[in-house]
Amino acid sequence: MTDIITPTSLLNAVNTVLGSLSESPVSSLSQDALPLDASMALDLINETSRETQKKGWQWNRECHRLTPDTDKFIQLPTNTLEIKPIGNSGHVPVTLRSGRVYNMTPFKHSFEFEDLIELELTLALPFEDLPESCRRYVALKASWVFQGRHLGDEQQSQSLGRAITEAWNDLHNEEHENHPVSMANSSIIRDM
Repeated sequence: MTDIITPTSLLNAVNTVLGSLSESPVSSLSQDALPLDASMALDLINETSRETQKKGWQWNRECHRLTPDTDKFIQLPTNTLEIKPIGNSGHVPVTLRSGRVYNMTPFKHSFEFEDLIELELTLALPFEDLPESCRRYVALKASWVFQGRHLGDEQQSQSLGRAITEAWNDLHNEEHENHPVSMANSSIIRDM
């Protein structure tokens, strides 16, 4: 019987990070019995994932028309990392504050909005919702950071560095294959 290859799970990623220190793998991510090294690996994976996703990729950006609530506030999903006004709202200077859209129009500076606003949201996705190329990159980069903090093995660091570069290139290649840059979809051109 052959093993079925499946996408990298969060457990696989934690064990990849632990393996960078030649630590024993864990069989579960249950917080009750998670060894300290595994807990630190999990935290580092989440940190690396958030940092990677904040860059905004075609798979974690969504366009929304958001309407103010009864208090005139525009609440954002809790996993929103960044916002960018688009379309008819492209001229409105806004930022993300306290889980809401904040209007930075000079002399207005307020959470209150009268009308709907069109935004591109960059969202933090759970590890298992990431494309495989991103999962691999996150696991390898977290391994490199973890190994550097705990061992500082130069040879291991160089080996992981090469793997990270390859994973980063794979992630970018996938992004460009699925969302090619053109004059029509370039945000630089669109925002002119």
